[in-house]
Amino acid sequence: MLQYKKGYKEGFTSGLLAGQLMLGALINRLIMSGRSAEVGKAATDSNFRNKLYKEYDIKPEDFL
Repeated sequence: MLQYKKGYKEGFTSGLLAGQLMLGALINRLIMSGRSAEVGKAATDSNFRNKLYKEYDIKPEDFL
């Protein structure tokens, strides 16, 4: 059970970091593309954010 908890914690931490890095990359891409006005919506609207991840080809596996 201890190994399971350790693996879960490591996976959770890794996923959280990947998510933060993805959002940072997306915000950077939006700013560099002159789309700064969309940053707020991307930060608060998960459907819009996921659409932008696809548009900019930003994938979780690239940040793990």
